[in-house]
Amino acid sequence: SMLLEFLKLPSFEPDDVSQMVRAALANEVRYNVARGLADALINSALDHRAFFAYQRFLDDRITSKKAADVEMWLAALIAQRAGDDDKAIDILMSDPAKATPVIAFERARALAARGRHSEASDILEVLVAEQPTEIPLRLALAREQLATTKPLAALDTLSVVRFEELAGTDREDFIDIAMTASVMSGDPQRIIDLWLDLVRATTFVELQAMGDIVVR
Repeated sequence: SMLLEFLKLPSFEPDDVSQMVRAALANEVRYNVARGLADALINSALDHRAFFAYQRFLDDRITSKKAADVEMWLAALIAQRAGDDDKAIDILMSDPAKATPVIAFERARALAARGRHSEASDILEVLVAEQPTEIPLRLALAREQLATTKPLAALDTLSVVRFEELAGTDREDFIDIAMTASVMSGDPQRIIDLWLDLVRATTFVELQAMGDIVVR
């Protein structure tokens, strides 16, 4: 990515960085990709001792109503990194019209963290409808459906996901959500069917995790 190469330069000038950010991330709809680049940018700002300077720069652009959607998102992430979750959610909720997929997902995550699961679920349902193959969105929606005691809806959301194609924490999340939903459904056959579907592609550690969910 050009942005990653740009961040390797010896200086960190807020205006130059934001111009590159607007060019690199304005049309990025994949949350994991955008978040990876944003985290790299924030780490670069810290390395250059420019974290608070960049935060002030973004705050000024928001105040003057010049901030692009991606800059508002970055301002929220920087507020989170600084430990100011209230400021972060205020930024994310300040302009509902700014609803790029990345901002909308961040908004849903922030709402979920505040226990506002129905609102988070409403946002995620729209995102999944728009991007049905994005696994992080499906996992997030299914988790919020669990939080609102809709286990069958959560299982339906996950039904199109191929577990054997998942990797890393996506596998852990899928097992946790799917097995918990099947147990919450109160249907022993549903638990057995899911267990048999998953057991063919699970590791021993994952199998133990499945068992723990069933007996807890």
